Amino acid sequence: MPIANPEHWFLKKHDHGEVFGPVHFDKIKDWARSAQINPQDMLSEDSKVWTKAPMIPELEMDWLVVVGDNLLYGPTTAGSLLEFVQLSEITPETALVNCCTGQSQLLSDTPFYE
Repeated sequence: MPIANPEHWFLKKHDHGEVFGPVHFDKIKDWARSAQINPQDMLSEDSKVWTKAPMIPELEMDWLVVVGDNLLYGPTTAGSLLEFVQLSEITPETALVNCCTGQSQLLSDTPFYE
């Protein structure tokens, strides 16, 4: 589904409330793919009505990381997961859950893992 107004989007960081924007939605997607948007951050088209980032389907924040017994991180993007591997924060053997399908799998078994 295309974004109705891609030209003017705002990002509000959860931890300190700082607002970035207006920026094009493509920039928001770039930030999400590079792990610069966390699951608690908020997005808005008008800086009045805010939505948690994972609720915007176009960001594809579809993955939960299993970090312990009954403890999950996310949702986050495939690009973020690859960045987490590069930073040695997770490994290819890290278990994931796809939020869209409910399927559990190892990161190394995902179609985006190289």
